[in-house]
Amino acid sequence: MAQIVVSGDTSGSCTLVAPAVAGSTVLTLPAVSGTVITTGTTGQVIPKAALPTGSVLQVVQATVVVASAYTTATPTSRVSLSITPSATSSKILLMYTAGDCFSSASTAILSSAFYKNAASILQFTSEIGRNGTVYTAISGQYLDSPATISAITYAVYHWNKNATGTTSVGDSAMPSVLTAMEISA
Repeated sequence: MAQIVVSGDTSGSCTLVAPAVAGSTVLTLPAVSGTVITTGTTGQVIPKAALPTGSVLQVVQATVVVASAYTTATPTSRVSLSITPSATSSKILLMYTAGDCFSSASTAILSSAFYKNAASILQFTSEIGRNGTVYTAISGQYLDSPATISAITYAVYHWNKNATGTTSVGDSAMPSVLTAMEISA
């Protein structure tokens, strides 16, 4: 079995091993730098930046399983994550879900919003739990166009809209899950 070992500048190495196939196989490297992805059937190397529009480039997820109670109208972070887009044209698809959300009284209203770098970008629920102790699940989605290749912190904040009674998220250890997907544009 033939192999080629390429040593790194300071440490490590990359080993290319030829498969046991009849005939010859060609691996064509692009004249670009950065991450490359090979297609499974032809062996063609595609630069990450050249993937088709709508391709998922990376996925980051954060989960919280501890219940949180909200008694004030001050937004408080529930779950957060950081993602660094690979291109300024990329979109970030945010998806959030939380279970066992409730309010303790008809005046206690749970509200939720997506935040980007500590600034609100979209309120996606309002008046959840207006009927007292009715348990429900909440979810939200948002497609952001950050236009940066710097790290971004996304978070979901909750608060008690009327600041009366108590609203709660994640009772019975139900998880709150925030997912960020970088999508090529």
